[in-house]
Amino acid sequence: MNTYKYTNVIIIFLISYLQNVCAAQFQANKNKYKSAFLLLADTIDSGDLQAFAELTGEILKEEDVHYVLTAHVPKEFRQTEPTLLHMLATKKDGLPLLKALTSVRRDSAKDAIDNKGNTLLHCAALYGRAAIAHFLINTIKINVDVSNNEHMTPLFHACQNDSNPTGALETVTVLCNAGASLDKIATPYSTPCNLAIYYGLDDVAAYLIQKRHAFVYSLTNRHQTPLHVACEEKSKASESIVSLLCEQGAIVDAIDTKELTALNYAASSGKMKIALLLMQKMPHYLELTTNRLGSTLLHDAVRGGSLMLVKILLDEGVSADVPTQCGITPLHIATQHSRLNCIRHLIQEAGANPNAQTYDNKRTPLHWAYHQQSSHDNNETAIRKQKTIDLLCELGAQPNICDVYGWIPQSLCFVQSIKCKKTTSDECRLT
Repeated sequence: MNTYKYTNVIIIFLISYLQNVCAAQFQANKNKYKSAFLLLADTIDSGDLQAFAELTGEILKEEDVHYVLTAHVPKEFRQTEPTLLHMLATKKDGLPLLKALTSVRRDSAKDAIDNKGNTLLHCAALYGRAAIAHFLINTIKINVDVSNNEHMTPLFHACQNDSNPTGALETVTVLCNAGASLDKIATPYSTPCNLAIYYGLDDVAAYLIQKRHAFVYSLTNRHQTPLHVACEEKSKASESIVSLLCEQGAIVDAIDTKELTALNYAASSGKMKIALLLMQKMPHYLELTTNRLGSTLLHDAVRGGSLMLVKILLDEGVSADVPTQCGITPLHIATQHSRLNCIRHLIQEAGANPNAQTYDNKRTPLHWAYHQQSSHDNNETAIRKQKTIDLLCELGAQPNICDVYGWIPQSLCFVQSIKCKKTTSDECRLT
């Protein structure tokens, strides 16, 4: 009985010992591969592909290369946690090494994704690596319409590479020749063509529209057409692509969910040439560019700071004091954005009332000017806002008009200062 008992104890001890030995060996192997992997990642990042090739040659002598090929760069080094293959797919001279590695484990390349669901093809497309994209499609057999976690295909990625326009066009051509769909939808800009327009890739957009017949009536989730996208403030689209869209039948007076046309966006973004082009295409633009809140094209023009466009609209007969439904005049908007040239022209040349009051809280442009001031403003912004106040006072703004709460303009600066101090105090308490 005792012998049986001792035998069980010995067996349990041996099992425990073997488990510990195996675990230690596994951890040692894992650490060895992890170190090799990070060393390889560093050589790719530094652009030293020759060193990468030499190191790879050493690692391929090992029995198991699967970990090195499929492991992900830790998040503290790369946000998307790519594999080495992802990193190689972005390099200009990465194709020979990519071919060598994928010849060992082709399945590793086809199935590799980062933490955002991007395949090697997404990465090659994003950096405009047309030759690598061709290899991945035709040799590795990666699906040309594979979607990542944001429902974006490689074609979406190729259409936002504004740092390499030539590579972007070549890659888009490769993807389209392989059958990439132009009708895939992903927010916020809906289609690949819309993305190309937004990023100012005129050649890519023209290719998709003229050669691949991309749909120029496609709508984003805000019901914006490609023309809207081209006219947004941060869009890099040129007037040539806007002209092409108009030639291809884009609806120039289409409105989005805010009841704004592309012309409204062009005016409020200060894109005067595009705005003038669209005005020629819209004979009744004055009526078509006023939304349900009564905001007019003149409001948008002063917001964008285009004095020439402001002058054209005033010459067309638009009133300098045209109010929105809340009583906001173009002068209020010009004040809000410190458009000094527009303020001077509206008052001196167009006869705008410097003391016009809004309907709800009875505030004048001078109220707005003081309310814009903040203790968080940097020196340049503070100077510009003070110049706005000085100009309004010089041109007849009355400093003693009370709003509906009994505040004079200068009092709002004090109120705003109190709010800023309270916010800062709250932040301090939270931290």
